Amino acid sequence: MIKETTVIELIRSAIKGSEFDGTVFIAGGFVRDEILDRPSKDVDLVIDMEDGGIKFADWLTKKFNVYKEGSNPVIFPRFGVARFVLEGVEIECVMPRSEVNYEDDNRKSIVIRKASLKEDAMRRDFNINALYKDVSTGEILDCTGAGIRDLKARVIDTPVDSNLTFGDPKYGDALRMLRAIRFAAQLGFTLTERVLGGIEFNRSKLHNISKERIHDELIKILMSDNAVHGMELLRDTKLLYTFLPEMGPMVDLAQGIYHDKDGFGHTMDVLDEVPKVLELRLAALLHDIGKPQTRESHERKEYQFLGHDKVSAEMAEKILRRLKFSNDIIKRVTLLIRHHMGLRAARKDKKVSNKSLRKFARKMGDKETLALGLELIKADMVVHPGQEGQHAVIEEIKERYETLEINGEQVCDRQTVINGNDIKEIFSIKEGPEVGKYMKEAQEIYDEDPEITKDQMIEKLKTL
Repeated sequence: MIKETTVIELIRSAIKGSEFDGTVFIAGGFVRDEILDRPSKDVDLVIDMEDGGIKFADWLTKKFNVYKEGSNPVIFPRFGVARFVLEGVEIECVMPRSEVNYEDDNRKSIVIRKASLKEDAMRRDFNINALYKDVSTGEILDCTGAGIRDLKARVIDTPVDSNLTFGDPKYGDALRMLRAIRFAAQLGFTLTERVLGGIEFNRSKLHNISKERIHDELIKILMSDNAVHGMELLRDTKLLYTFLPEMGPMVDLAQGIYHDKDGFGHTMDVLDEVPKVLELRLAALLHDIGKPQTRESHERKEYQFLGHDKVSAEMAEKILRRLKFSNDIIKRVTLLIRHHMGLRAARKDKKVSNKSLRKFARKMGDKETLALGLELIKADMVVHPGQEGQHAVIEEIKERYETLEINGEQVCDRQTVINGNDIKEIFSIKEGPEVGKYMKEAQEIYDEDPEITKDQMIEKLKTL
């Protein structure tokens, strides 16, 4: 927030004693976060004059001579918005607006006029985001009369009836329902009854919102300090099922004697346990998504979920593709899920062999993914009743991995002692399945003894 604060000081000094005659306000998130003593990267300015956003952006960037590639204002005349970069900080400028008319949630038809700050505030999503700070004087204006109150009460509420905020295109759009939950997760706030009611009444309208916009909000919820709070709100409002219906069967899914929570509750425990890495949080969220499809009765354990790791990975790939995640993220998340039941010996309080560690590392492919895989396994293990001590088990495995590198090779690498051409020459065979069979055996031998020489490898393969 240091850079952002410095930029605001620059803007204040530029305005002071200048010929610019509009009043400049910092609006929304920056003011909210400043009051809460939180870092913020949102620098949104409202300039109280006709077409103020565009005029101010043009005036300020000329004054600071920032007309250069990537810094000169990007102007959206239809919206009355201008964006520019000053000292590395992206700034958005707009005039106070009202009567913004949309044909639907995709914002096809727009009519804008200048309005008072009060009218502008009533169009904003939540009271806590409808605060304005005069850049010149430092005075904070609470135009809804409820912004400061809601910050103190730690609640999310809307300036007008929530059905208007979420359902009337003149005031906003349906994405604001997800934003309400996102802010609750980021700030640790609760939703008022009328916000909850507005989400319940309007949640079907989220189907009209693009998957890209939903994707962005989901990431912010998952990467917040209170991700579980956010996901539980999504469940309680049933908003979750509009874009992730596969999670519905996880609620109230009994899992047997080794679990003390339903499928959703266990998933939340795992999510709460993993670090804030996007691929890891997505993997935690979806690691058991295939359990409802694979559950079978078991006379001793009550239930078993054979193959749920593979099914969960397949389902996760479809879900993440639907929600517009990148191919790289999908590949890593599904890999983590597919192998989250790895190192089974550790789950049974048994010593994991070096061979098993090498095989697991090779499946992960690289050391970064291996580290994430171990975190997911640890989280999945320690949230089971009475398994808190498994933290130490995985930490010991991490230490052992540091000693498993042989001859400079990475522990995730495949064996390089012998190759396919060697196999064809030694056994006088042509390219085909038989070569693959020998190479698979060579890998097993290498995993058992990575210091084996080529001659020793050949001798072992000849005995098969």
